[in-house]
Amino acid sequence: MHILIVTGGHLNIEFASAYLETLSYDKVFAVDLGLAYVHDLGIWPDYIIGDFDTVPAGLLEEYKMVIEKGEGFAIIEKYVPEKDASDTELAFLRALEEGADCITVLGGTGSRMDHVLANIGLLLQAARRGIPAYLVDE
Repeated sequence: MHILIVTGGHLNIEFASAYLETLSYDKVFAVDLGLAYVHDLGIWPDYIIGDFDTVPAGLLEEYKMVIEKGEGFAIIEKYVPEKDASDTELAFLRALEEGADCITVLGGTGSRMDHVLANIGLLLQAARRGIPAYLVDE
């Protein structure tokens, strides 16, 4: 199962849209600000994960209302901001638990060097399990 993780670092929506036309994936994980990105890309997530400190006001509530009305389904995993793992790491670990045999991360780069380095470390975790994983940026 190929899992696409869209997280809240830098993401050029035009690039991502063109890239996704070339990609086949089975599930989408929207991570924090990545929820706004999947919204802009017109993709419905299977998981919505994070502490939601960077999600635009009201966006998460819009998704919750759609889910409550039965017009869409997603699992929402909310975490406290004070934690030992980044939101992207939590999503990556969830993808591994879900049985991912390939993981692609969009939005995993940007100006937060600590997050970029942590995301590169996630690729190593997947490699040690023999799972191809990609951190894609324009």
